Amino acid sequence: MRVDGDRLAGIAGAALVLVGYVAISRVVGEGYPFSPLSMFSRPTSISSRIVARRASGEVAELRDFVGWSCDGAIDFGPANAPACGRDAFHAENDALAEDWIVAHAGAGREPVEVVRRVFRVDRPGGAVTTTDCALLRCRAEAASR
Repeated sequence: MRVDGDRLAGIAGAALVLVGYVAISRVVGEGYPFSPLSMFSRPTSISSRIVARRASGEVAELRDFVGWSCDGAIDFGPANAPACGRDAFHAENDALAEDWIVAHAGAGREPVEVVRRVFRVDRPGGAVTTTDCALLRCRAEAASR
C-alpha cells in the first residue's frame, strides 16, 4: 500500500496532536479541557443508582414518579446508608436524584421507598451481586407518559 505525501502529513499531524494532548494531560491533570482519563485507569468493581421501589417490590427510575412527599430530610450521603459502603456513593448522581424529588414535590399517595441499589463484582468475570439500602420513605404518583 502506497501513502501519498498529503495523507502521510495528515496522519503525522493527527499523531502529533494526540501525543501533545496526552503529554499536556499528564502535566495539567484534571483541568478542563485536558484530562488523563484516570477514571479508566483501574477496573470498577462497584457502582450504584438511586431508584424508587414500590410496595410490590418493583424497582423504577425516580423520574417515573412525580408528586413526591417524603418523611424527613433528603440525605443520600454515605452516612445515611453505611451498609452500602462509601464506595457506592456518587455525589453528582445523588444530587440529580435529590433535585428531581425536590423539583417534583407534591401530594402523591403511592408508598414508595427511595433506595440505593449497589452493584458489586468481587473479581474480574465474577457474578454481579446487588444490595438495596433504604434511604427515604416517600409517597409519590406515577408520572403520566
